[in-house]
Amino acid sequence: MLKVAGSEPSSIVDGPGFRYTIFLQGCSHHCDGCQNPATWDKEGGTLKDTAAIIEDIKKAYYIDGVTISGGEPLDQAKELLKLLKSLKELNYHIIMFTGYTYEDVMQHEDMKKCMEYTDILIDGEYVKSKRSLSLRFRGSSNQRIIDIPASLPLENPVIIYLDNK
Repeated sequence: MLKVAGSEPSSIVDGPGFRYTIFLQGCSHHCDGCQNPATWDKEGGTLKDTAAIIEDIKKAYYIDGVTISGGEPLDQAKELLKLLKSLKELNYHIIMFTGYTYEDVMQHEDMKKCMEYTDILIDGEYVKSKRSLSLRFRGSSNQRIIDIPASLPLENPVIIYLDNK
């Protein structure tokens, strides 16, 4: 069971193409200027099982992939792993947003396991002083877009550059 804050079945701002975005509930970061502070409370949201989430996603047959956002998705890493495995078995492209850095994620076994089923990780806390409206798919310039399948064998993040910065 995952604590879910909500979902958007046809997002065009959470990655390339049309994406089904799931916002998980609970966040340990509490970034100043966060666009979604309603997701911080770990007691909020609705408990949903993986099968129900998968069925909702399947109804959005026109999507290009699934984006996992929050709150902080990796605060629910053990539960999230089951969803990610199921999504990959169905051949969905997966993007995950996290306030943790890639380096932090790789130090926690449950979080690291989630990376095996993630295609792109957008990492790093939102930093209000580094806010930029010109960045694609992220809010502040410290956040990185990381190619996870390329990064895992190298044990270093492989950055995808989409901006002229």
